[in-house]
Amino acid sequence: MHKRRTSPQRPQKITLSGKNKNTLTPLSVAGFSENDINTLNKSAVSFIIHNLQNQPEEVLVEVWNRGTLVFSDNQAICLPANDSYYWIWDGYGNDDILDTKVLKSPDLLIRLTVRHNESSVVYDCPLNNSAAKVRWLDVRIDRGAYVVDVTLRPSFSYGGMSGQCAAVIAKSYAELEQLAKEGIERFWSRDGRLAQGIGESIITREGEFNVRITADINAEPKMANFKLIDRISARFGRSTSLVLLRRVYYNSGFYSHKLADSGQSANKATVLTSQKFQLTAAHEVGHLILDNFTRFTFRRDYSWSHKGTSTQYTQVALKKYADAQNRRD
Repeated sequence: MHKRRTSPQRPQKITLSGKNKNTLTPLSVAGFSENDINTLNKSAVSFIIHNLQNQPEEVLVEVWNRGTLVFSDNQAICLPANDSYYWIWDGYGNDDILDTKVLKSPDLLIRLTVRHNESSVVYDCPLNNSAAKVRWLDVRIDRGAYVVDVTLRPSFSYGGMSGQCAAVIAKSYAELEQLAKEGIERFWSRDGRLAQGIGESIITREGEFNVRITADINAEPKMANFKLIDRISARFGRSTSLVLLRRVYYNSGFYSHKLADSGQSANKATVLTSQKFQLTAAHEVGHLILDNFTRFTFRRDYSWSHKGTSTQYTQVALKKYADAQNRRD
């Protein structure tokens, strides 16, 4: 979360500590140009509380959002005259939950309750946070339960039907959208749902977490749009995440003809087509995720090289979606 420098009126002042320390990265997840050991990403943000008075004071620090207490130290700071105190917050509330929707709230603020003798004064310091990378993603981390819930907001629209085949029953847009949603949630989750060790929990500096994905289709703010196309002709339609061409094909005609030639039923063709479509939707959305998170870095090839596992943009990843041998994904 990106934090803008703010401060209340005197006699108390609060500022961010140091340079380039205004980004909170939950779980200290490493950037694409880093590794887990040497990452510079921090899971907390430091503030400096300044006492500009010529007398010592007690300061209680709290975080509030829309009239609700989010976090409190529950213990006042004894701040000497003309002195400063470093206060660190990791974004978690008193319930041990970090929610980026809360962190990005326009009403989120740090409240300083300053006590001197028997009187007290309250200073509210708006935080004005924003997402450092993208706006179409939110994360809720339950540190006590070791669960990360990720809300991803893909954008889909109906691209119509392509080709002709009397033997194939076309899918509605609602059916295609539901399949794409299920594919994203299945293949991007890391909760052990898939077989053979694929998609197991992630390992971080703060422990091992299950990651559950929810695809909130077309909710704002959303990702760049993909057209969902039902291709009912026998010719295979190639999906792509390239700008201006983003589309995902439901290749019903191709698999219907392929399985019919081998004597298999139309029902099996439908099941196979749907499975392939789910995987492809997750794959193409994955390209868009990698494109956005490697922007302005030295890893602009990270997406088209499939996370460094292939050398041509036409190749698929040489490893599985989630590497069972390296779970720091």
